[in-house]
Amino acid sequence: MENLPNRTARPTADQDDEDAIDVRFLTDAVQEDKAADEQAGFPVIEWYLGQPVPDLNEIEEERWPVVLTPLTQVNFRLSAGQHERLVEAAQRVGAKPTELARILTMRGVEHMLWEERSRG
Repeated sequence: MENLPNRTARPTADQDDEDAIDVRFLTDAVQEDKAADEQAGFPVIEWYLGQPVPDLNEIEEERWPVVLTPLTQVNFRLSAGQHERLVEAAQRVGAKPTELARILTMRGVEHMLWEERSRG
């Protein structure tokens, strides 16, 4: 694994403010996802690509057809080291690794499309 500098959301006494990585936008995104769970109208295990994944253990079987909708899937592989860093980053913002990967992927997609539209 690469020897990366120890960067945290809050600088320690040994770190300068400029060394700290600002993760507030990720924490906000995680909180937005949790608020969105309440709006789904049914218990949700997680959000995947902007779509709720229903918790069928908590939903009456009669409601399954209503809450089950086709989900599109995007899969990509991570090396063991990449996964370790993803897990660490997710823990820092209070998210699950898959949730953080989805948030970052979709933010990157939205930014790319915004840049393209901005160039006209």
